[in-house]
Amino acid sequence: MRCSHTKAFPRWLRLRRKQGTGEARYFLYEMARILVFLVPVASAYWVGRWAGFLFFWLAADRRRIALDNFSHVLGKGQNDPEVRRTARRCFEQFGMYFVDFLRMGRLGKEEVLKFVDVHGRENMDRAVARGKGVVALTAHLGNWELGGVMLALMGYRVHAIALAHQDPRVDRMFVKRRAERGIKVIPVGVAIKRSFSAIRKGDVIALLGDRDLRAQGVHTTFFGWETTVPRGAAVLALRTGAAVVPGFAVRDETGRYQLHLEEAIIPCAEEESIEEFTDRMLRVLESDIRRYPDQWFMFHRMWPDRGTGGAP
Repeated sequence: MRCSHTKAFPRWLRLRRKQGTGEARYFLYEMARILVFLVPVASAYWVGRWAGFLFFWLAADRRRIALDNFSHVLGKGQNDPEVRRTARRCFEQFGMYFVDFLRMGRLGKEEVLKFVDVHGRENMDRAVARGKGVVALTAHLGNWELGGVMLALMGYRVHAIALAHQDPRVDRMFVKRRAERGIKVIPVGVAIKRSFSAIRKGDVIALLGDRDLRAQGVHTTFFGWETTVPRGAAVLALRTGAAVVPGFAVRDETGRYQLHLEEAIIPCAEEESIEEFTDRMLRVLESDIRRYPDQWFMFHRMWPDRGTGGAP
């Protein structure tokens, strides 16, 4: 007869392993946060870039996912040299992005403003002036955290919908960093209710529109292939009349960031479905991702697995 504690052992072991992973992740965050200010900025970028390069070659699962995603974006097979080059640069860029994320927490307002050039602010101003609230739509493209910070520093009342991290300490660190820049965080679990409340006050809701976290999104085509994407932006816009302003903060060749605020997408006066409105938004996302493919930090499979075949 098997003892009861023997049956529970695998569950206990999994829990300990999960806790150990959380401890390691929190420790790495804290170490990186300290080290990034102990070395010159150029050296920190160098370390971040090479860390990304090493991760590309060591993390086989993530590498395969990135190759699959970029084969869809570029319309080529996963073994195509351009696809592999873009995927590798993406990992390197992400290492430098992480350095910037850690640095932003210690830079003053004027230092941040000097670090970013803003294009299309008039698009956001016109959308806010409508008085129906604004959905700031972004993607895992460039430095989306910095994009939200810039909107708050420019005087807009910004709420960011964010998924909580598994480790509460890491989550508190992220929430605190956003709050220090004037961003109110809305957890995913209560996003709908709080988002509607903020929209009705004329505030800005910032959210990511390219990854369906709960497999409850809109079935659509993205880069010509069927997938699902979040429905939140479309639901908010269609139910409230809020304008959707796509925005992306991307790094240029000099290391500066360029925040592009695109022309607002306004819900049609006549009846428009969630699928139709989502399609209008996705065309903008596709255009910007094509311009900066190696800054699209999508390390989760975006499309159903189709193996390692040829070009789509």
